[in-house]
Amino acid sequence: MRNPALQPLDVLVGEWSLTLTDCWFLESRQAQQRGHATGRWLADAFVELEAEMEGVPVWHFVFGRATPTASSLCCITIRDRPPVSSV
Repeated sequence: MRNPALQPLDVLVGEWSLTLTDCWFLESRQAQQRGHATGRWLADAFVELEAEMEGVPVWHFVFGRATPTASSLCCITIRDRPPVSSV
């Protein structure tokens, strides 16, 4: 059974095209980077989000709650190092 506490995150589930524009850290304010993001349920208990820009992975998150009635959302950032957890 899907965790009802995470149901509001269902809007993030799917395939997304990304466009990054007007950013101070790009070569110019007119430069654009394109990418792709995917959101999916993991075992009906977590929502996983990952993205790439210009073919380079940029983020990978897993959202969940300690219990179905927990009030705080937990996010685990997955990198090439051990995961970092934050609340």
